[in-house]
This record gives sequence, structure tokens and C-alpha cells, in this order.
Amino acid sequence: MSGGSSFISHQLAKQFQSDEIIVAGGSKSFLKKQAIYDGIEYHYFFSELNWKGHGDRYFVVFRWLLFPIVLIRLLNLIRLQKPEAILACFPDPYYLLASKIASDYFNIPLFSYFHNTLVENRSGISKWIAKHIQTAVFNSSKIIFTMSTGMQAYYCKAYPQWKEKFDVLPHTFSEYPQRTVSKTFNQSPPYKLVLIGTFNHSNMEATSRMIHLLSAHSETFRLDIYTSTQKAIFKYKWNLDLDSLGVHYMGYVNQEEVDAVLQNYDVCLLTHGFSGDYSDVEYQTIFPTRMLPFLLSGIPIAAHIPPDVFLAEFIRKYDCAELLTSKNPEAILEGLKNLSSNSDRRQILISNAFKTTSYFYGKNVVGILKQKIQQSLPFVSK
Repeated sequence: MSGGSSFISHQLAKQFQSDEIIVAGGSKSFLKKQAIYDGIEYHYFFSELNWKGHGDRYFVVFRWLLFPIVLIRLLNLIRLQKPEAILACFPDPYYLLASKIASDYFNIPLFSYFHNTLVENRSGISKWIAKHIQTAVFNSSKIIFTMSTGMQAYYCKAYPQWKEKFDVLPHTFSEYPQRTVSKTFNQSPPYKLVLIGTFNHSNMEATSRMIHLLSAHSETFRLDIYTSTQKAIFKYKWNLDLDSLGVHYMGYVNQEEVDAVLQNYDVCLLTHGFSGDYSDVEYQTIFPTRMLPFLLSGIPIAAHIPPDVFLAEFIRKYDCAELLTSKNPEAILEGLKNLSSNSDRRQILISNAFKTTSYFYGKNVVGILKQKIQQSLPFVSK
């Protein structure tokens, strides 16, 4: 469960009874067929081809050659389990298409769930294929769920012919963290800051600026990074030699351990790209997976993000993080110093952040989800 999307899907699945849901998806292992996590039954199809988590694009043709086998296994699973509905999750058009075909084959209602935009983040032949898959899935879906109201608003504007289908299904969490020790913050420098998550084109531009800034002020701030992104990737792909910059690379941390790790820090850093290789729409609508554990952590959040994106609107609405929307190093530094040393401001942000979390509480979210699915299926017994 290391990936953001897989973790989001698992948190959602955990809110169902074990006899209400089965989960099917891709695996890197040819041998792994089935497993149970937190009482949820997972079925795996060999389809994830890459080298140590990278280079997926080099295996695209081989992956699609496996598609008929994956589809047959999915059809057999559905024939055996007899589900009443299919919820197809993107960020993978491969399984969107498989779900669409399975839905048509068995005449089972289809619901789709988009964690990110699909067509908008592609070009060339890849965009052409994505557009056809998206159109087919949009047409067949009873409801098209999006990760945030930002995505929903964009989709309503971009695809008005499906406007009535778009709805929001946010990130979820299962339980509020239970802590036995009260958090204390450093009263003087160096303040301990933490970056956590996957670093890629969605956030690397802002992350690089933050790393260089904090490296130049190591007497005031200590920066630790927890990530599955390898140190060599930072150095050779992003030109960030973390060792020479004085940044402490802590490696990967299990999602279940994130809250305990965050308790060691004074500020959680959230970075969101101002620009990069993704489409403008992608940057406008991103709601990072790591935002939810930050909101739950009881640690103040400093968000270095563009001023005009959905995430900034969310933060302003709830005043749940210190917004650092300028690229100017001095402005960023001043904001970090103020947050680290101002206990009153910290407590306001922590309190407001906690208040927002009820919106993401899994039992509430899935209760509403079940209701919406039932209302879309009047023939399903209640």
C-alpha cells in the first residue's frame, strides 16, 4: 500500500463490511494472486511492468499485450463474485477500460472515481487513446466521482454534457489518531521541519526551492525528508544532492506510521508545483494525499503553493495552514520563522485543521457513497 492512490482506495474499502466489497487491481508479481488486508479481499492481476518503480513508459506495449489475460481474469472474478456494481478508479486508464468492458459484458452498473485528470495530462497518441477511454467511461458511468470540488468544478466546465454525473468522493481516513503524549514544540532554533510523500512533477519545482532555501539557513531550520523516491533520483533527475545540501534523507515510512513520525516535528511542509511538466489543469486541481495526515497530525502546516489553485482556496476557506504563495525566498523565510516561533498562530492552525477532518471521516463519506449508489440503482434491494 505504498502508493498514494492505492492507499486512498484502501482507506475507502476499509469502511465497507468484508462481504460488501472486493478489490481487484494490478500487481508487479506474476505469482501474487490474492491477499487480505484489514479484512478486505484483494485480487491481483499481473500487469505492472517497470524497473524498480520507474520507466513504466518503456513497457507500455508489453503491458497492453497482457490486457486480454487481465480482462479474462477480471471477467472470471466478476462471474464468481456476482457484484451489484463496479467502481472503477483512475489514475490508470488500463483498469478503467477493463471495468467498462466488464460492466457492459455483465450489464452491471458502472461508477467511476477519478483521482486525477486523465486526458488533460497527456499528449500525442496517448492523449487520443485516453480521450476515447474517458468518453466511453463517462458515457457508461452512473456517477463520475472526483477527488475534490476543484476537480468537479473543472470537469463540469470542460465536459458540460456529463455535468449532472459529476460528484465528489474525497480522501478518507478510518480512525482519529490516538496519542498518549502531549506534543511540545521547540521554543528556539533550530526548528524541525518535515517533507513527506512522493516527489515528482506535481511538486518538485516548489520542493527544490524550499530545499535550497532551508539549506542556506541550517542554523534556523533542520529539514528531514521521508519518501519512497530514491536519493539518487533527487540527485541525478532533479539535480538535488541532499547530502551536500544538509538535508536528512529518512527513506520510506509506512502510511500507518506517518502520524507517529510527524509528532517529532515543529512544522509539516506541503509543497505544490507552481509549474512543471504536467498540464495547468493538473496543477489547478491537485489535492495531495499527504494533506490529510497533515491535517490530522496536530502539527502546523506550512504550504508553499501557488496562490490561485484549488488547494489554496481550500486552505484560505478553513485557515488550516500557513500559506506561502510567493516564490521570493525572503517572503518564504519570513513565513516559516513566524509560524515556527508564534505559538498562538500555531494553535489556531492546528485547531482549524482538525475541524476540517470531519469532511474526510471514512464512515461519513462511505455512508453518503452507499446512499448515492443505492439511489442510482432503484432495483437493488435495500
